[in-house]
Order: sequence, then structure tokens, then C-alpha cells
Amino acid sequence: TVLLQDGAVEQSGPSEELYAHPASPFVASFVGRGSFVPAVCAPGGTPGTVTVRIGDGMWTVPDTGQPKGPVRLFVRPEALRVVSPEGRAVGGEVVERRFTGPVAFLQIRLPSDTVVEVAADPGGPGVGDHVGLEPNGAGLHFFGPND
Repeated sequence: TVLLQDGAVEQSGPSEELYAHPASPFVASFVGRGSFVPAVCAPGGTPGTVTVRIGDGMWTVPDTGQPKGPVRLFVRPEALRVVSPEGRAVGGEVVERRFTGPVAFLQIRLPSDTVVEVAADPGGPGVGDHVGLEPNGAGLHFFGPND
């Protein structure tokens, strides 16, 4: 697969590679679904980790060379799991729920007014419920604020 933007090669490789390791926000949003979320990345308290702050919530994730400071975080629907809104989870309100059989796609509005799409258990939360979000370990892509 070769992905072009304005006549220039943006990224090439197998589709799975472009999906899992997009070289730019354009590639991330072109190949598959996801949501851009403003966040701040800082070194984590444990070596090899970074802290990702989104509003009042915070995640600790492996340091894979993400930019530090303000970032544009691209989140795949399968990258997050729904948890209790207490604690350090990033919180939000379910504003839309779309049942598709083995999964329900939730649109969750964060306090910043950003809406993220999350693939969840079909028996899970419904519209109007307040939920927390935590990363599953893959599907988070970090880009600089001006990328």
C-alpha cells in the first residue's frame, strides 16, 4: 500500500503496518477509524513510561518515544476500555451508542468537548452514563501539536 497526500508519498507498506504505526496524522485518520484528542505527555514516574494527561484524567503508558508536552493523540476505538469514572481514569459521558452485534460503538464526550469513539461490550453503558476510559495497550498514536 502506498498512501499519497498532495502527490507526495506519505507512507508505504502493508495496510496493517499503516494502521498500527501511522507516520502522520493524515495516515492515522485515512486508514481506519479513530479520534484526535488534545493531551499533554510528560515523563512517567516509572522508568520507561510516560504520563498522558487528558483534562483531569491521567494514564501511564509505555514510553515509545512520544513527543513530550502538548500532543495530538489519535485514539483507535479498540485502544480504550470503559471503566468506572472514579480515580485517575479519563472521564466522559456516553452521548451515542451504536450496537453492531459483538461490539457496541460508544461516542463519549470528554470534558474538553472532544468526542472519542470506543469499541465496548454490547451489554455495557448506555447514552447518558458517565464512564471512565483507560488504554488497552495498543492503538494510541502520538503526534506533535502542529503535525
